[in-house]
Amino acid sequence: MITLSHHLLNANTVIGATAHRSKRHATDAGLIESLDLISEEAAKIDAVIGALKKITEIKTADYTSGGKDLMIDISKEIEENLAGQGQD
Repeated sequence: MITLSHHLLNANTVIGATAHRSKRHATDAGLIESLDLISEEAAKIDAVIGALKKITEIKTADYTSGGKDLMIDISKEIEENLAGQGQD
């Protein structure tokens, strides 16, 4: 998962940076709108990858002997990661 995340984040960084750079030089409103959409979707991909990386950090969960349940709400993790993107 770590290797996959690394490759996905690298590719997504290039996509987001290229869209941002292209937007600075764009004059066509339709093109700017498309580049904004690309940037928004790239942010969502970052949030999903962040949530998935958090799951891989969980080493053990004792579901039987101690009766502890360890669960992650993926939707919540993605939403929190997306909210954090706006603070950069």
